[in-house]
Amino acid sequence: MTCSPHIPDVASDLFNAFADAKRLYIARLEAGVTENADDEFFKRVMDVIGDPLPYGIEPNRGMLEAIIGHAVEQGIIPRRVARGGTIFAV
Repeated sequence: MTCSPHIPDVASDLFNAFADAKRLYIARLEAGVTENADDEFFKRVMDVIGDPLPYGIEPNRGMLEAIIGHAVEQGIIPRRVARGGTIFAV
């Protein structure tokens, strides 16, 4: 599936642009370059757990399940998504 028939690679190009920016950012943090409080926070996180900004469902599953649990408790969504199901519209 493409996002636009006029620009068929826009989704992968956009993902790659974000991935490249993340690689540059992580390299700066690894070099000890921090310019603000956010950089210092992510540097500390990286020092403890590794990748401070993981991409994908699996690396973020714990946080996603916690958010879904809170949304169910607050009545924002009616029920948890079945494991293996999708939480995103297709």
